[in-house]
Amino acid sequence: MYTIASPIVELTQAKKSILQYKTMASIHPHINFNGNAEEAFTFYKSVFGGSFSKIIRFKELSSEEFPVPPHEEEKIMHIALPI
Repeated sequence: MYTIASPIVELTQAKKSILQYKTMASIHPHINFNGNAEEAFTFYKSVFGGSFSKIIRFKELSSEEFPVPPHEEEKIMHIALPI
């Protein structure tokens, strides 16, 4: 007796296998810059495309407990560019 594999079963198994690899892991690297984060991320955006999902400047976090000097207020504390 011979067993013939069903093409539908094989296709379903192949589809499941492909779907397992279709979802790519995401990473969230944290990089420190020496005052040029905005320039660097503008370049990354020109290369990879997309748009910044979040930008937080030091001035937004300034408080009595965390004073920010005026010359550092516009520097970037956090920026995100999903690619």
